[in-house]
Amino acid sequence: MNQNLFIIGPVASGKNSLLDNLKKKYNINVLDTGQLYRYIAFCIFQKTTINPNLESLYKNDIREEKRILQEVFKWNRTIEKSLKELEILDGKLNVDGQILREDSLYSKEVNSIVAIIAKSDFIRKRILQFINNDIVKREGCYALTGHNISEMDTAQFTTIFLDINNEKAAERLYSRNSESYESILDAYKEVLERNNRDGIDKTRSLIGSVYNKIYIDTTELSEDEVASVVTKELERIEKENQNFKQLQDVDSIDRQHFEWIFNPFLEVIKAYLDRNLDKFLKGKEYISKTDLEYQVLIKMCSYKIEELFKGDIALLREINSGINNRADKLDIFMKYLTDKRVSLNYELVNIEIRNQIDRLSNLYDNNFTKQIMATLNNSENKGNILLENIIYKKVDKEISQFIARNCHYLHTPRDDEFVSYGAFVEGQALPIAWVSFSKQDREYKKQLLYYLGIEPQNTLEMTRAWCSNSAPQNIMSSLFQYSINEVKQEWKKLKEQREVNKNLQAITTTINPNLGVCKCKDGRSFTVADLPGLIEGASLGHGLGDKFLKHIERTKVIAHVIDMSSLDDPYENYELIKKELKDFDESLLNKKSLIIANKMDMPSSKENLLKFKKELKEDIKIFPISAICNEGLDECLIYMADLVYTEDEEPVKEENFEDYILYKYEKEEPFTITKEDDMFVINGEKIEKLFRMTKFTTDEAVYRFAKKLTRMGVDEKLEQMGAKQGDKVRILDYIFEYRS
Repeated sequence: MNQNLFIIGPVASGKNSLLDNLKKKYNINVLDTGQLYRYIAFCIFQKTTINPNLESLYKNDIREEKRILQEVFKWNRTIEKSLKELEILDGKLNVDGQILREDSLYSKEVNSIVAIIAKSDFIRKRILQFINNDIVKREGCYALTGHNISEMDTAQFTTIFLDINNEKAAERLYSRNSESYESILDAYKEVLERNNRDGIDKTRSLIGSVYNKIYIDTTELSEDEVASVVTKELERIEKENQNFKQLQDVDSIDRQHFEWIFNPFLEVIKAYLDRNLDKFLKGKEYISKTDLEYQVLIKMCSYKIEELFKGDIALLREINSGINNRADKLDIFMKYLTDKRVSLNYELVNIEIRNQIDRLSNLYDNNFTKQIMATLNNSENKGNILLENIIYKKVDKEISQFIARNCHYLHTPRDDEFVSYGAFVEGQALPIAWVSFSKQDREYKKQLLYYLGIEPQNTLEMTRAWCSNSAPQNIMSSLFQYSINEVKQEWKKLKEQREVNKNLQAITTTINPNLGVCKCKDGRSFTVADLPGLIEGASLGHGLGDKFLKHIERTKVIAHVIDMSSLDDPYENYELIKKELKDFDESLLNKKSLIIANKMDMPSSKENLLKFKKELKEDIKIFPISAICNEGLDECLIYMADLVYTEDEEPVKEENFEDYILYKYEKEEPFTITKEDDMFVINGEKIEKLFRMTKFTTDEAVYRFAKKLTRMGVDEKLEQMGAKQGDKVRILDYIFEYRS
């Protein structure tokens, strides 16, 4: 097993029994997390002057609780030093060669504050750091036991929650040690008291949001039955994690997303829509032209090429499959259109335009909505609204759903919306710009966040944003900046009200690197990779971390895009990124680089840029731009092209070797084919990865997969081995029929 476990649950739910069973099957190092928190609580009384007021704590005084948490942070060095003095020996806490006595860890004083310090993010981080350091020292996996999910970062472990009802828990306690209780009622009271102290009810309410978890109600199960269920679930999770890791090991930056957008056939259709949609929308100004165009283009993708165009179909298919370069495809296709060898099926496109207009019209089913939408989409108002007159505020749920249904292209409100914000003109009920945040709801996104070491349940996703035609050009930059700061405060309030148990770990938008091609005015072009996710600790694998840093190794030029409107210090952000580059690979700092000072359209940006330049101690070119206003980009792109097209060799990182080994290159076949009975079996890492990445739910994906196999030589090899039409071919656990 290659998983670290975090086993939690109420009193008498069977955590220790499960550990005993798992230790028989796996090589497991065991540690009670609660004891680490108790050790820190013990140190607070022994080594600090915080002096918790026990009387106030017994009365649940929130002010005393807050004071303790604030004071704990001030004593961070003492706490860090205390953890450095600690060793784990056979699951026991050892300081200076002495095992800590249980009566010290379970004293009345320690019991009074242990649940409070478990809420401290600072303490949790230090304990997790201690555990991670201890994990590195040991072989096998690590199993932590605890009580609630606040004690640990669940993204680092597979969380097992063993539940039990209070009556059954009392029965178990009483049967194990009846001499300690006068009656089973006393055992029941102890169950209630300990579960209340350990925050079990809160953990029950939150456990459903934890991604990689196993939940088992042990009330009616034996110890062996619980162990059997857990073992099967661990095997399932192990297999899922291995499959996911294999997918992530593929260079995701090389994947092409939304290829249809760059299809030359759709470019021709889009050009037709740009010229003609205004005619169709006459009298229907409440429908957004951009929205309509988007919906029609999506619908066009469901048709075959021979339905969308008329003429020489063989030529169309040749363009679609035979030429890789997009620009060449478009040039050839435009030549065919000019020569009238092919033509657009205007009747079909017009029918779809009318169908989509009818569909959108039905969404705006009352005159009030039509009037509002006509006002919002009226671009003639654009110059009349000044940015300084905009009011930013939270949008109530009813209005947010109205915007989602009537303005945003998805046309559906989200029931799980966390919060939304808008930019309002005074006196108007609806915002002229809107952004919405929701909890993570897609399984693949939760899985990716978990894989990257981030708790999905403590992140938000910026799910949707919309801007009316009448809004000022740079309204979205201002709204994003305002809403990000506000949503952090909103989460902080929820934590204070104990509706969430940890800080907001991330707000996600894109979690994949994006590739694009930049073309300069002088005709030169180059590929650009947008790499988000470089946070503090990225070089150690934190956040999106080293997944993106590895891609930077393959670039020739590094362009640092710095948000000059940020409330954070732009220079500190720049230095943080440089530090992560250096920690990952110092030679990255030798790459040619530039700084792009973005969002210069914002009020605070000029002042921040002047301060940034004063603090900058290196000779590096800075380009002030506003991406949203399209200002300063041409000069910046030309300079980037100059750097890319420079012929100097990249500096090579020198290494000293005391000895060396000679490796000879031998060509390795990308796949092997063997015959087992009447079936051909294809093996090979590259083919298996390609297979896992392919979604076989669409004809296009199947066709692309088959073409790649042909280019790799699979068809030719099968033919050489005597494969005939209809023979069975297997890749992994899937069986296909051979088609020559």
